[in-house]
Amino acid sequence: MRDSRRHKRGGQDPDALLKQWLSKVVTGLLLGAPLSFGVLGDLGLLLQVSAQLDQAEALLLRWVPGVVWVAAVCVSLTCRSGLRALGVMVMGNILVWGGYGLLYVLCVAGWVAL
Repeated sequence: MRDSRRHKRGGQDPDALLKQWLSKVVTGLLLGAPLSFGVLGDLGLLLQVSAQLDQAEALLLRWVPGVVWVAAVCVSLTCRSGLRALGVMVMGNILVWGGYGLLYVLCVAGWVAL
């Protein structure tokens, strides 16, 4: 009797959370990759990093996608459902790639001297 009240108080049944782990992991893996490369592009534009390995920033940026990808999988696993994880990852990608597009347009137009 006590366990049934505990599940209601916690919000969801722990067994239901375990059933959705596959959709959360797949969402984090598939949508975390473009998110991580978008963050890499944003930082590359902001720091004016060249494609060559002649700058220390370029070497440090090589580590960014892996860290962001692992963080994206972790964030997707903390969501309540696979659908919510999908929504979080899609919104993150929209924000990151929208920021990249805006930075790129401003740099090409010459409005921002980064």
